[in-house]
Amino acid sequence: MNVMLAVLPLAILYIIERLLAQDLLFLVWVNAIFFILIFPHPTYLFFEAKHLTPYGGGSGLPSPADIIVFGLLSVLGLVLQIWTNLYLLYLLNLQVHAIIPVIIMSLLASMGGCLGLTDLVWLQGIWPPIMFKHLKMVIGNKKMMILLLATTIFLTLLTLLFI
Repeated sequence: MNVMLAVLPLAILYIIERLLAQDLLFLVWVNAIFFILIFPHPTYLFFEAKHLTPYGGGSGLPSPADIIVFGLLSVLGLVLQIWTNLYLLYLLNLQVHAIIPVIIMSLLASMGGCLGLTDLVWLQGIWPPIMFKHLKMVIGNKKMMILLLATTIFLTLLTLLFI
């Protein structure tokens, strides 16, 4: 399910591009809202490497199979997030003036990934009290804030590298 949710933002951008070409603006807006709700899922998939640590439920040394599976899932999440960022920049025609939009996208993706680490289920996040509870868990945790900032910088640099 995590892989499917990580692929969906990119797939929705392709759908939006087709709908724009057909001038179906209502459907563009419907898909855009759904895109906003699931945009950070590739970054959450990037964080699948957490399962290799004691903090993520791992115990002792991870097996080679664990390293391969969770390592590949993490790489897939990273690639999907960068690809999604680049495609969104293309659709919005922001490649030339990209630094601010890239920082914002990277921050939102990182925040969403960190929220996922607090066990926020994305449909629950639509309800504001639950979202605020999980935001407080991220903002109130020094390690989460370091992860958030480091991931934001990493995604920003990688996205800018490929523009």
